[in-house]
Amino acid sequence: GSTNLNLTNTYAEALTVTASLAGMTSFTSPALVFSHAAVNHFSLTHDGYSVVNTAETVTFTAQDAFNNTVSNYTGDVFLDSNVSDSDTLTWSGVHLVLSSEGSETFTVTSNTSQSLFLNATDLNSITGTSDTLVFANPSISVSASSGDIGSTLTVTGTGFEADTSVTVALSSATNATTTDANGALSVTLTVPQIANNT
Repeated sequence: GSTNLNLTNTYAEALTVTASLAGMTSFTSPALVFSHAAVNHFSLTHDGYSVVNTAETVTFTAQDAFNNTVSNYTGDVFLDSNVSDSDTLTWSGVHLVLSSEGSETFTVTSNTSQSLFLNATDLNSITGTSDTLVFANPSISVSASSGDIGSTLTVTGTGFEADTSVTVALSSATNATTTDANGALSVTLTVPQIANNT
């Protein structure tokens, strides 16, 4: 006997189909290759946080409607952002030329603290926008400029990546903490004895 099986797959991948019946030898099909569809939009991905004057690497990817990489995409892609003062940003290049790869990386650097979005547009008006990218300028302050051995100092910080582990150290004294949702931290340290009993 025979039967028909209709498969719908939204992923670009190779699959095999195995049919078996109790007491009989199973049969596995040759590889079924599902290819990506036509390019539908662009993806711009990054880690979400960078330090002022430090280059952030961004990955550009041409994708179909199901977010598969369109590996044979070719075209001229132009980059910009929603920042009103474009002079605060430095790009490794604002014009990407893709040739049958579908993906490319570039960097962007900000000389000031700010949050922004990155945009990509090609000559066929296909577009993409990144998630928010935050450029921050981390800083810390200490409750006292000096202290006796065994005294307690409070260290506060701002501008760090949110919800991230940070270790604060004063010679052999350390304290690990996690920044809050705003990238701030506060820890205490006990002044240790260091060289010359100071």
